[in-house]
Amino acid sequence: MRNQEGKQIKQTAYRDVITRKRWTLVEAIWLLHGIFIQTNKEYGAAMELFYGEEFEKNNNEELEIGRLSEDFIDRMLKVEVDKSLTMIRIRDWKIITDAGNKLNDKVKIFWHLLNCHSDIKQCEVSYVDENGKWYALAPGSQWNADYLIKFAQEHAFDIQWLIDERNKKSAIFTNVIPFRKKESN
Repeated sequence: MRNQEGKQIKQTAYRDVITRKRWTLVEAIWLLHGIFIQTNKEYGAAMELFYGEEFEKNNNEELEIGRLSEDFIDRMLKVEVDKSLTMIRIRDWKIITDAGNKLNDKVKIFWHLLNCHSDIKQCEVSYVDENGKWYALAPGSQWNADYLIKFAQEHAFDIQWLIDERNKKSAIFTNVIPFRKKESN
């Protein structure tokens, strides 16, 4: 019974994520690879610590504002956060404890693709560290979900399942007639 309730809560959270107009980059990148993730406060703390340490380093590489160097992304993806997120394989709703090297490599490649080829203006809410530096390609940055789907399709991702699921779940909300209070004379 408890396992079923947990699955229901996760599926509700999944529906909420895939129907949003904005996705955090970490949610989106894993989602586009068939994995639904949920992060907790420790994840945010680990990433904040990472950005604080990175700010201390003198990075002289000339990049478009908001973009990250390849080395920065590689170091960011190596931050130990396994215990601060839950990963669920969408096709069978199994919790996975290790994404494996192959999947991690695909995630890394996609993050680099976004960093080099995406329209950075599609980042609608950038992550800003405690020093005021903003990062469009940080895990917590929020991007236009439709753009990320289109970007993935343009890079040969087979995500029709996600588009169909998103449309199906969104339809639940678009067919609801809003409650209107009847005005009395």
